[in-house]
Amino acid sequence: MRLILLAALSLSLFAQQQQTVAEKPGRVSGKVLNAITGEPVRKATVTMQPAGAQQMQGGPPGFGGGMRGGSSAATDNAGNFVFENVTPGRYRVSGEKTGFIRSTFGGRGGGIGSEVNVSAGSDKADVVVRMTPQGIVSGRILDEDGEPMEGVSVSLIRPTYFQAQRRMMGQGANQTNDRGDFRITNVAPGKYYVLVQRLSMGGAPIQQGKEEFGYPRLYFPGVETMEQAQRVEVGAGQEFSGVQMTLRKVRVYRVKGRVAGVEAPAADQGRNRRGGGGGMVVQLRADGSSGDMGFGFGPPGMGGGQVRPDGTFELASITPGAYKLTVNSFEGGRPKVFGSMKLSVGNNNVDSIVVSPSPVVSFQGKVTVEGDKTLVNLKQVRIQVQGEMPFNQPLEVAEDGSFTLKDLSPEKYKVSLAQLPNAYVKAINVGGQDIRETGIDLSGGGGGPMEVILSTKIAKVDGMVEKQKQDDAPGTVIVAKVGPNSELTFINLTARVEDAGKFSIANLPPGEYKIFAFEEVDTATASDPEFLKKFEDRAGSVKIGEGESKSLSLKQIRYAETTSAPA
Repeated sequence: MRLILLAALSLSLFAQQQQTVAEKPGRVSGKVLNAITGEPVRKATVTMQPAGAQQMQGGPPGFGGGMRGGSSAATDNAGNFVFENVTPGRYRVSGEKTGFIRSTFGGRGGGIGSEVNVSAGSDKADVVVRMTPQGIVSGRILDEDGEPMEGVSVSLIRPTYFQAQRRMMGQGANQTNDRGDFRITNVAPGKYYVLVQRLSMGGAPIQQGKEEFGYPRLYFPGVETMEQAQRVEVGAGQEFSGVQMTLRKVRVYRVKGRVAGVEAPAADQGRNRRGGGGGMVVQLRADGSSGDMGFGFGPPGMGGGQVRPDGTFELASITPGAYKLTVNSFEGGRPKVFGSMKLSVGNNNVDSIVVSPSPVVSFQGKVTVEGDKTLVNLKQVRIQVQGEMPFNQPLEVAEDGSFTLKDLSPEKYKVSLAQLPNAYVKAINVGGQDIRETGIDLSGGGGGPMEVILSTKIAKVDGMVEKQKQDDAPGTVIVAKVGPNSELTFINLTARVEDAGKFSIANLPPGEYKIFAFEEVDTATASDPEFLKKFEDRAGSVKIGEGESKSLSLKQIRYAETTSAPA
């Protein structure tokens, strides 16, 4: 018995020793440098955050538990920083300081970034965070008499991607001062649309006798639509000061109406009446204009506003033209189109219009798997159905692959799936047509059944990335699809490069692609076809079929080549 107890005690001590070795903390140190000059950045705040699902264990850093929940440190005069007692794991390291874009290790200026892997007892001393000096956009807004306009909102807009869908998002804004001047700081390098609109007094029209006047919103250099606008290019650490625009008063009109079936709040008045119209927003958009504006509906008086509790609404400062008026409902936390109508505004106010609720569409769907079905857990599949209202909640799938699309408004939708680790979306069929690219149009009613076909015969591209300089960050590999006319389309599929230069991209549908290796790039920049074309000759080309694997050797495109930073 004594021998058994001694053996058990020995095993326990051995296990404790092994556990102590495995949990021995590491050390991370490095520098923060100016991406333009290469000089150290002093008094920058450096933060280490766990990557993935790591959580705080055993107490905060410095109290015997190791670092799990994240910690921060300040750089010294030489730009150095150090983190002691770091629990083994994967971390994201980022730097912040006024006058610079928040930057991550291997991902400056809002880029995707690289992870820092900390093993037990390791001393990782080569973490360099290169911070990009902020860009600035400035200018002056005048009225038709050459007088400065105060309180005019100036916004920067650029495309970005969410669930593989392109959306135009605001990237910074400011208002003009009493001299008509504005200055937007903390701008990341890239190309932007500039939107100018008068928001003083809530966008209320200017009364002149019985007539009303207003200033229509304009895009730089003074046009009414984004399709006509010119983008401004902002370099790292540079100021674009050429936004000089004149706003001119025009005669404007009001649009008044009500939403049918909506009354003042009362106890349980049914699906369309519950809570009145307070949860509804009315939007007026030029008929035929782009529907990918994901940055808001516009304030009251500028083409959008709230529906009152009694169901009525009023829009002011509307210029003559053809519009689509849409009432969006947020009932149940799920944004959807309640109703819409075509509308023409001439040289008079438009009164007493009625927006009736649109008939909703529901239909069934099924997810099937081709290949090894054990590789896909159908309950983890998420389907994104996105119409005019952005950022709808993803739809879950039952264990047998079935799902139901409920209460869809009669409009156009794009259907996509969140990326799966072991499968790709081979087809999304409705009525015998694959709608992955075209989307589904429910404006005529109908729809479904929908068949989503996943295939586990994934195509894979891997290989090596050769850095130009040893201290360059490992970087990121991005994928662009080659179209029928050789156009390049960023498909929001990226892969981080390991320290040794290896990369691997799976889940590729069959097709022809250009593969780029950037030291740093953000998705908004990568989605610009002009940017991709500029570096097309540096990309790897691959044409791949279902289930194929191919290898590429890529030469990294340095961050300095994509901005104004010196090489």
